[in-house]
Amino acid sequence: MTDERDAKVGEVAMENGCPVLHGYDPNDFDTVQSPWGWLSAARQEVPLFWIPELNEWVVTRHSTLEKIMSDAVNFSSDAFNVPRPPEEIIDQVPEGRWAMELSNPGLKDPPEHTRIRRLFAPAFSLRQAALLADDMDDFTNELVDGFIDEGEIDLVHAYCTKIPVAMIARIIGAPQEDAPQLFKWAIQFLDAFGDREFSHEEIVELGESQLAWEKYITDLVRDREKNPRGEKDFITKLLTTSVDGMKLTEREIVGLVITAVFAGSDTAASCMGQLIHVLLSDDRRRWEELLADTSQLDLYVEEGLRFCNPVRGTLRVVLNDIEIDGIQLKKGQAVRTHTAAATRDESVFPEPNTYDPFRPNVGEHLSFGKGPHVCPGSNLAKREIKTAIETLLKRLPSMRSVPGHKPEFSISQFVPELKRGVVVEWDERSAAA
Repeated sequence: MTDERDAKVGEVAMENGCPVLHGYDPNDFDTVQSPWGWLSAARQEVPLFWIPELNEWVVTRHSTLEKIMSDAVNFSSDAFNVPRPPEEIIDQVPEGRWAMELSNPGLKDPPEHTRIRRLFAPAFSLRQAALLADDMDDFTNELVDGFIDEGEIDLVHAYCTKIPVAMIARIIGAPQEDAPQLFKWAIQFLDAFGDREFSHEEIVELGESQLAWEKYITDLVRDREKNPRGEKDFITKLLTTSVDGMKLTEREIVGLVITAVFAGSDTAASCMGQLIHVLLSDDRRRWEELLADTSQLDLYVEEGLRFCNPVRGTLRVVLNDIEIDGIQLKKGQAVRTHTAAATRDESVFPEPNTYDPFRPNVGEHLSFGKGPHVCPGSNLAKREIKTAIETLLKRLPSMRSVPGHKPEFSISQFVPELKRGVVVEWDERSAAA
């Protein structure tokens, strides 16, 4: 599977001493759907460039991103502008700040980040992901049971988006029937997370949604205070464990639970859908390979994370004047670490626009970040994607793409939601699990 590079690229110019790639707009619809031509041009001509409209630097090289993402001394992760609660409801929001903003480890720097992550990360360890394996297998088969007689479906919302949030619901101990609402809340907040300016009406709607989400999770936490479920339960452990003699406050726990749902709902689903589309492309060559031998499916998933990276990038703020790639960055400036660009860096991944699960450095992508902020949910995400594909291989071996469809994403600079476009058909009917 090979991505065609976009034909249009902008001109490079110097403005106020800063290199600028004219025409690049991370919110342009076509650029969001396929940014690879722009990013390839940037890596080769201007790997670190300035976006005047957004007042931020964009980093596109793998090696530079590794350095920045591992450097908490010169670059802060407290960089996203989360919309504040609107006046209509601010008196209902403690301290006037959303709980996720208060305790999301992805927005914190050491030592606060270290303290919170030590409590948060164990729930998403390799061991915990393995413990959910049977649940994942059962759930994916239940989903296939629900649509197998239809013969054709868009897998995005019928399958891919349902799996990660169902597993997160199990982790936080929420009823499974509430998983769709948890996903809806997560997507609503994802749409706002650092992407664009919102009208007042949109901010009020977002605020009311976030308030309902916080109330739901607060009720869940308070119920667990009264009815603890043992140390293996995520919320119970957050309530009872201390780090360096300090326990989390109720508000911090609410924020961490919301962060778990937010981070784990869409990204794995997006990569899963894109990867299925890739495997079914090029006359199903990769799909047929896996039907013949699934023993190396882990490699297919790992390359899928590189090739189908659902996270386009994150933000950092410069803490000290520093020179990067020969360019002076000033304290207080924003830096976009474009991880999607790094996953297609020709100097690290030869023929980067080709999906190749057997490339020797298949695991060197930065799709889960690098350094202290590497995603704690990476093991869970890999297990979910692998199980989803295994189930489809077993239950619907004849599955193939329906011509005329391709993955389509929402407009987002950082985490475009996979909206639709993984339309497939198959021959089986009522095949036994």
